[in-house]
Amino acid sequence: MGWSRWLTATNAFHRLGYFATLCWAQGTNKDNKGNQHSTIMLKIASIKWFHRCYRDLLLPMTPRLTLLLQGIKRLSSPKQKKQPITTPFLRLLRRTLDFSRPRQRLLWGSVLIGYFFMLRRSEYIRIG
Repeated sequence: MGWSRWLTATNAFHRLGYFATLCWAQGTNKDNKGNQHSTIMLKIASIKWFHRCYRDLLLPMTPRLTLLLQGIKRLSSPKQKKQPITTPFLRLLRRTLDFSRPRQRLLWGSVLIGYFFMLRRSEYIRIG
């Protein structure tokens, strides 16, 4: 397309708007599933930071871009909070496990490590 990888103050709104719309519609992941509002905001913030550090260019949040992002937020599905592991759940899990089987002992150990070190599941379990 002949576009420069750098944004300018004059074309920043249009390109950031195109980028936000692309992220919302298709996403930038392997499933081509659209990104949520919070993910898009993080990506735009990183673009703005990169330009501020390496080009000394402050990219403003124009009213039109703000309006576009509000629309994306309104149309995005709400956040679904995951339930924390509680002590009663740990007791119930412990009662149901058979500790004579090595795999069940491994499961119990990994659950306890995650619980006591307050880890996210992606920090100690391979997902996917």
